[in-house]
Amino acid sequence: TGCVNLRSFQLNITAGPSGSFSYSPSYCESVIAPQPATLVGLTSGGVFSATPAGLIIDPSTGAITPNGSTPNTYTVHYDIAASGSCPAYSAPTFTVTINAAPTTPVVAVVQPTCTVTTGSITVTSPLGAGYEYSVDNGANYQSNPAFPGLPPGSYIVIVRDISSSCVSPTTPVTINTPPGSPVIPTVTTTAPTCTADGSSIISNYDSTVTYTFNPLGPTVGAGGAITGMVIGTSYTVTATNTTCTSAPSASFSNAAMLTTPAVPTITTTAATCTAD
Repeated sequence: TGCVNLRSFQLNITAGPSGSFSYSPSYCESVIAPQPATLVGLTSGGVFSATPAGLIIDPSTGAITPNGSTPNTYTVHYDIAASGSCPAYSAPTFTVTINAAPTTPVVAVVQPTCTVTTGSITVTSPLGAGYEYSVDNGANYQSNPAFPGLPPGSYIVIVRDISSSCVSPTTPVTINTPPGSPVIPTVTTTAPTCTADGSSIISNYDSTVTYTFNPLGPTVGAGGAITGMVIGTSYTVTATNTTCTSAPSASFSNAAMLTTPAVPTITTTAATCTAD
């Protein structure tokens, strides 16, 4: 019989590329932070890509950056080129949607007045049944874009897309403190004397406001003295600052100078024989 020569050797079997990846099904374009891919047994060394163009994706890690990406639906790919005895591999694709965020809110603001001490904010754009609105930075939303009766303070306006829950950039708004009305003028009247007519003065005179009389005619001088009044005419006066006018004062008038009695005339009768 012939001789048999036996030799031993080691056979290495390398597993081929495999694995999968996934993301959340959708993202809002307002999300700034990169969103990582979830990898399940995915062989390293491949390249991530997306079709159509417009998605910001890291080719090495697969992280997606929604902010700056074009709103659209994308198919994400992961491909490994053939190497040595290992064939090329394409992981199962994954579909991702980047949803558009509402545009920055445009608002109309009504500030408090002298008589209405609250303000209002009304969103004028974007509008539609698909949106809801907030003035407290998203803590509370409502379908009505109008927010009346707001007290003075700072507000952050946001619009949210109901279907995608994507929110707009913010618009800051300040409701101002209501302007203050001047104090009601207080008029002090001095009674006439035998030598002068009565006179009036604004006892709480303020040189920073403007005084208006009804009926017109009188004026106010330094210290609050009123001149130009017609004797016996009843007046009221209001005070106005840069924004507000006070309520009218109590009515007042000046009385005429008192009548001085006539100088007495004395008639003297001469004495007679029988009388002084």
